[in-house]
Amino acid sequence: MAISFRQWLSKLTQNQNANETAQLETIPEPEVVDPVEAEAAGLNFHTAIVSHQNWKARFKAMIESGVAEALNPDVIARDDQCAVGKWIHGVAKERFGNHPLWEKLRGDHAFFHTCASRVLVMIIRGEKQKALQEIQQGAYARASNDVIMDLAMFYKVIKAD
Repeated sequence: MAISFRQWLSKLTQNQNANETAQLETIPEPEVVDPVEAEAAGLNFHTAIVSHQNWKARFKAMIESGVAEALNPDVIARDDQCAVGKWIHGVAKERFGNHPLWEKLRGDHAFFHTCASRVLVMIIRGEKQKALQEIQQGAYARASNDVIMDLAMFYKVIKAD
């Protein structure tokens, strides 16, 4: 049964207090996402959420293959270089800078990038077990979950206005 983007977000946010990324991974993604429905305030929230989910798969592939992508940990650590970061520091700041969810998303997103950079460094150093632990249960896993939940909640707030 196909679910809409809004239904998918509702399932993601049903248990907001859960810090388990595994829970997010068990919710099937919508087969088709209406880009108009996913778009709000200048950001495609579906693409934003999926791109943050995909980092775990990228890291896992690097760990399993033993080959790190040609990425710079210093660039990965910057929270203003990806589409979500540019949105947070641009349109979102202008429109929602006084909203408590904006500050939460900004802080969680910055921490996610710090954690992602640390995971990349672990992979580059060959610390496979440490990196795997980090993406499965460490600060990276929690930060990723927080950003996904923040984006989902932000979308709901924007669409409610």
